[in-house]
Amino acid sequence: MLLSIVVPVYNELEALPSLFSAIRGVMTSTHHNYEIIVIDDGSVDGTSDALKRTAESDPHLKVLFFSRNFGHQAAITAGLDFASGEAVAVMDADLQDPPELLPEMMALLEQGYDVVSAQRTTRTGDGMLKRYTAWLFYWVIRTMVNERIQVEVGDFRLFSRRAITAIRQLREQHRFMRGMVAWLGLKEVILPYHRNPRIAGTTKYSSWKMLRFAWTAISSFSALPLRLSVFFGFFVAVCGVGYAIYSVFAAYVLKATVPGWTSLVCLNIIFSGATLVAIGLVGEYVARIYEEAKGRPLYVVTDSANLNISQPTLPKPLYCLRRPASRKLPMKEPHEKPTGFDAYAGNYNELIRDPIRERFAASNHFFFERKLQVIRSFYGKLGIDTGKLSWLDVGCGQGHLLRLGWPYFRSAAGCDPSEGMLQSCADLEVRHQPLIDSLPFDDSSFDFISAVCVYHHVPDKQRPALTDEALRLLKPDGIFCVIEHNPLNPIARLIVSRAPVDAEARLLTAGQARRLLSSVRSKVIETQYFLIFPERIHKYFAFLEDRLSAIPLGGQYSVFAQRCG
Repeated sequence: MLLSIVVPVYNELEALPSLFSAIRGVMTSTHHNYEIIVIDDGSVDGTSDALKRTAESDPHLKVLFFSRNFGHQAAITAGLDFASGEAVAVMDADLQDPPELLPEMMALLEQGYDVVSAQRTTRTGDGMLKRYTAWLFYWVIRTMVNERIQVEVGDFRLFSRRAITAIRQLREQHRFMRGMVAWLGLKEVILPYHRNPRIAGTTKYSSWKMLRFAWTAISSFSALPLRLSVFFGFFVAVCGVGYAIYSVFAAYVLKATVPGWTSLVCLNIIFSGATLVAIGLVGEYVARIYEEAKGRPLYVVTDSANLNISQPTLPKPLYCLRRPASRKLPMKEPHEKPTGFDAYAGNYNELIRDPIRERFAASNHFFFERKLQVIRSFYGKLGIDTGKLSWLDVGCGQGHLLRLGWPYFRSAAGCDPSEGMLQSCADLEVRHQPLIDSLPFDDSSFDFISAVCVYHHVPDKQRPALTDEALRLLKPDGIFCVIEHNPLNPIARLIVSRAPVDAEARLLTAGQARRLLSSVRSKVIETQYFLIFPERIHKYFAFLEDRLSAIPLGGQYSVFAQRCG
């Protein structure tokens, strides 16, 4: 197993010889291969030259040089981006994080943990103020940010490859690695250790930097400061109401309203201060949104040693910052443009490539599930078990609805006029439908027939013939269901108008569908509208959608009719 040891450094010239000696001594006693990835975060004390000289004689040492000081957290991020080991350790260069702990951490990682975190039990060399502020920092972090953040656990950790892949997907500008690791929720184990004093040099974290780091940790993972400002505003408002009551009492009972200048000044200062604090908090969060929106890189690498500084292999989501342009299809001559049912000929997948259909492609499964839910809900109201029914889906297309619904029916079959589409559902019982008004099945073969988004492709004059042919296949008292786009919904009209397969399609309203079914051998039983709410919020408003099913708000509607005789 290859172990990558990530070490961010900033002006650590005095500590480097002891650091490399300690790591080599530990790793030579183990059976693991290793690499040391040092990130020079803009050092100005000769650290860069020392790292270049050492890298020339030590192939295990790989160095990245930043163009300037980007910060400790950005340096850790760069190390994780360029690490190639199955396990990756992060440690500081001052040897307060002892390399002797690495073999024990590797043993825990091999037990199945994704993160091995070293927890400080003592802080040798830290003063009383440092210890108290550290305790206060972790208490605030666990209270305001995330209770999963472990007390006295810094950046000295060992990660599995799965953990590294997950962390690489988090690319926010204001980084708090401890909070990011806790947010992932991966399997973690704590390893206590004694923290030694620095081997050489001085700490690079001043009190001001520590304060900024604490604020980054809080504001990057919690909106609690904004909420606290709201509560403080309510508190001040309550105090103001109390003082108003006192002022009325003083004016009408005590008859003493002149000596109030001091109180007014104090209240004015309190309210002004509270207002400015709240505005400042909002401005801080807006500034962070602005910095994130710019999408600048987290660091800039100018040079390297023993390492290729080309863009590291990062997870795909990191490159999805902009939507790629839709692939344009070759244009056909005007007289060759497919229309109506002919649009289904050839490669169906190519025909449906357009910006709107691509945008809704991820929701197709939800749409078909919702249609199946409407069908099963209808039979549920009638008290009929669909497991005893035979089902035919007219215009089944690629068989998405059939695949979802066949487990709930005794048998399921489909037909479609496009042989190209039927090739994608050859595993189902489907047949080619040569003519619109000719279905390739025997009379009275099915208990239930559905036509989902089919009729708007059928010319007006042929719709009665298709309906009569579908009723021919129904058993007596069988159910015929028509599901169509609702032309009264502007979003539904937009989607249909932008789809090449729906060129020259003529949408029909629910009233037209009811009259069509009533004009042949059937009677309409139920009409309802659905898909009123988008997929993301549907689960929260499903109860409301049921109550609005009679109002033409939904993107689609269903009409259920029963065969007469």
